[in-house]
Amino acid sequence: MKGLWIKDLKLMAAQKYFFLLILLIAIGMSISAEDVSMMTFPLGFVPFVVSLFGLSTISYDEFDNGNAFLFTLPITRKEYVLEKYALSFVLAFVSLVVMFLFTIFMAAQKGMLLDFDGWMIHFGLYAFILLLQAIMIPFHLKFGQERGRIAIIVLIGALLLIATFIQKGLEFIGIDWMQVLQSLPILGQGTMLILLYGVSFVLLIISLKVSIHIVSKKEF
Repeated sequence: MKGLWIKDLKLMAAQKYFFLLILLIAIGMSISAEDVSMMTFPLGFVPFVVSLFGLSTISYDEFDNGNAFLFTLPITRKEYVLEKYALSFVLAFVSLVVMFLFTIFMAAQKGMLLDFDGWMIHFGLYAFILLLQAIMIPFHLKFGQERGRIAIIVLIGALLLIATFIQKGLEFIGIDWMQVLQSLPILGQGTMLILLYGVSFVLLIISLKVSIHIVSKKEF
């Protein structure tokens, strides 16, 4: 497992300029921000982009049939899958903590007051990142980079279509879902956030089991 971490960290080190670009974008957005929403935007943007680097390592492993060589090493397929999930989780979490501290620093420099609702929304985005990982990792392992990307686009498109129908349905019966969310008390919002993370972790566990099954049956 340690060797897999070292391999993937070295692969990502080769993309250090892209990491630097993302960091510069986040810094630029925070410096130029004139309101709280723009100030806290990097909290969701950076962890999402950085977490995708975990997926990129799967593509590198498949390049030139690299998995055929990789699994001759003393690692199990289960360990391989566990490392991919752990890597994506850690990348997103560490980047979230770093951006959280950076946002607090920049807000203090600008004299901005970061309200509770803003924090709730952006911390909710991390749960959304976990949901995306639960969907994207099995697709990448099953179909590879190109076909996996197409399958994910189709799936996300279908989910967005369903969400649009739900929104239109609520509007048709006279329910404004944004107003309902904003009217919830702080305790209610906190409970919803905890519930969202609970659902995300359950789906991650299911996704992990699916991915282990995919890799265990795959021929290289």
